[in-house]
Amino acid sequence: WQGRSLLVFLGHDPLTLKDIADSIAQGDLSARTDENDAKGIFLSLTQMRMHLEEQLEEINSQVFENSRIRASLDNVSNAVLMLDADEKIIYQNLAAEALFRGNEKDFALTVSGFNAANLNNSSIQPLLGQNMSFYNEIATKVRVLTSDFVFGASHIRIISTPVQDNHGHMIGSAIEMLNRTEEVSIENEIATIVNAAQQGELAQRIDETDKSGFFLELATGLNSLLYQVEDVFGAIANILSEMSNGNFKKQLEGNYQGAYQKIQRDMNDTVITLQQVVDQLRPSFLEI
Repeated sequence: WQGRSLLVFLGHDPLTLKDIADSIAQGDLSARTDENDAKGIFLSLTQMRMHLEEQLEEINSQVFENSRIRASLDNVSNAVLMLDADEKIIYQNLAAEALFRGNEKDFALTVSGFNAANLNNSSIQPLLGQNMSFYNEIATKVRVLTSDFVFGASHIRIISTPVQDNHGHMIGSAIEMLNRTEEVSIENEIATIVNAAQQGELAQRIDETDKSGFFLELATGLNSLLYQVEDVFGAIANILSEMSNGNFKKQLEGNYQGAYQKIQRDMNDTVITLQQVVDQLRPSFLEI
């Protein structure tokens, strides 16, 4: 009687139960059992195997999805970091690694003990030390944040975006780092040249030799505009100089367009009119 009771409690013979338990312990969930007739310990093992199999499928699905996301992030052009809930760096893409390696000396000037090779699993706080209010707000994980940082000669714009899991829980932050060094450099060059132009100095130009892409087009366009303005005003200055010496025959020549063409026409009409007035008054001056 006791033997039958034990067998009912176990739901199967002990050796079969041991084999199933050993297979599960070794990660083998392939064994199939007749769940309809399962009872006792055998039923519990069967249900555990099923639950583990479902969890494993979900984990594998998440791993596959994460690997796809990581592969995508690895190949984006902007530098991206992922932080955990404690603001530790748990991932950096290839662009981020290149940014830190290529500007390591600049980062080291601002961040004590900075080492591009030892960033993973370290807090991002030292990188953001020059703006602690920005770091503290990142920790709240409430909204998207943007701030500009200067590391030596490097100008970096940092954008922080809170990251949620599938259940809406905040689990960390995504950090995007944009290297604005070239952009800031040309902004400063343009500001200097515009300020000089406001003071009447039109000879300054943006250096095009260290520019490429959009910045080269911008520099070339602005320099072309300055050449044009300097040419028009230089020509007008020459005509006015000739007029001050009594020469009213010099004209503003060239193939100008738009507002420059109107200036050319008005300037030449003015010279002609003044020449006519002088011609009319010359006999009176001779009689005197």
